Order: sequence, then C-alpha cells, then structure tokens
Amino acid sequence: YFGPFSTKGQRGKVGDLTKMLVRFLKQHTPRKFFSVKSGKEEELPPSYRVALEYINATDNVRRYKHLLLDCLGILFPEVVRAGKIEKNGKPLPVPLPQPPDLFSSRMKPVLSNPNPFALEEDPEAPEAVRILARKSLGRFIPQELREKTFKDYHEFLRGYNSNLLLKKEKMKELKEKVATYPLVERFGDGDIVTVLAGFIGWKKWRWRELRAFCGLDVSRLDSKGKPRISRVRPHIRQYLYLYATLNPKGRGIASGIRGRVKRIEAVLKHFWKECLRE
Repeated sequence: YFGPFSTKGQRGKVGDLTKMLVRFLKQHTPRKFFSVKSGKEEELPPSYRVALEYINATDNVRRYKHLLLDCLGILFPEVVRAGKIEKNGKPLPVPLPQPPDLFSSRMKPVLSNPNPFALEEDPEAPEAVRILARKSLGRFIPQELREKTFKDYHEFLRGYNSNLLLKKEKMKELKEKVATYPLVERFGDGDIVTVLAGFIGWKKWRWRELRAFCGLDVSRLDSKGKPRISRVRPHIRQYLYLYATLNPKGRGIASGIRGRVKRIEAVLKHFWKECLRE
C-alpha cells in the first residue's frame, strides 16, 4: 500500500486520483501490509509437544464417541441415556427405565456388543439394558443394514479404545514432565492445570510476551472498529476458559468479569502474577 500523500501547507483534495497513482507507481515503492518477522522462533519444550499430543488424543476420543453414538442410533437407540426425562414437571417421551451412562464401567458389555438380541439375557448387562433390549427398535432393522452398521461400529470402537489409552498415557507423561513447574506446585496437578503448565509453565514471562504467546494481544480492528485478538494457539485459550468455568478457583478469579476473552485474560494474568512473572 502507499502511505497518505499530502503537500505541505495544503489541505483537502490532492488532485486527480489517477494521475496521482501513476506518479506514485513511478516514484515510490509500496509498503507491505504485514511485516515479516526475522530471526528464529523460540524452540518449544517437550512439555508443549506432549500437551498437544494429549489434546489431539482427547479430540479423537470425542470424535469417536460421536461416531459410536451415530451407529447406536440404528443398532440400539434406547441404550443411550437421555439428558432429561421431564420438562416443566411433565414427563418426556423417553424410553424407561433409563440405562447408566454408556461410557461407564458398568456398560462395558453393552459398548462391546450393542446387540439387543444378545443383551436381553446377558447377566453382565445392567437390568435396565436387558429390559430395553426386549422392546428395542434395533430388533426390526434390515439384516443388511445391521451388518454394515456393526462393521462400522467395531471399527470406530477400536479407534475409541486406542485413543482413550493414548490419552491416559500422554497425561501420565505430561504430569511427569511438569511435576516441578511452579504453576503445578502453586495450583495443583489437576488435568486442566497440567495441560496449561505444559503450554506456558516452562519459563518466566513478561506480561505482554505471555499474552501474545496465548493469542490474546490485539492485532487488528474489524470493520466496526472493534479490537480483535490474534487468535494464535487456540488450545491454550480453550484450557484457560475451562479453568475459568470448571475450576472453583478459576470461577473465583473470573467472577464478575463479562466476556469470554476478558475472563480468559484475567485467569492468565492471575497465573502470571502468582508464578510466571519474569
């Protein structure tokens, strides 16, 4: 782009725009909208890599859960526990009795083989599941659809189990790497704090540097003139928000603060003041 052109002592119009642009192209070099940073970026520690691997495994577990639930909507829809059984004091049309949570230890026989024909007499299945299996809609689907859905289901189940195991291994590895970090020593070794320690607890920071690293520095103004953050490294902000909303200490820190970004920034600044300050 070309910077604003003006002649000393003059205001208002600068003449014909076309002629001015031709003159600028001949006499001046345009500037770049975005500057390119020079120098090598700081190398991130192993704890940052392990925290990313943990998040990837967690996301895969969540994705495979949804795929499994899609298959169960065909094979045995009643076995998925309803979120609510009544609304405004009136019962909702959900199957009864309600089964335990599908991904709990009691439901392992169901998760491994959600076949209502087999589960109606399975002594290892919860009683509610056996009752639901006798009248399940999954008993009436075509055989061809049943076989195809079971094939997909078992493929998704293998992906779910492998990523669930990987998730546990990565959390264990991450806890070992951040055990001596000040952030863990000050705020405990819960999963959320452990992940945040892996991302930002490995060094001491200047405040502006830490805020920029977490993608919270204002990088532009939108068309309405509102400031917008850079949004780099969204996984860090995700776990800062989880701490602000799920952790009792985090809720206390963010209490009375409106706006997602402001609450995240308040939690981050509290961490920085307590144990991350340079």
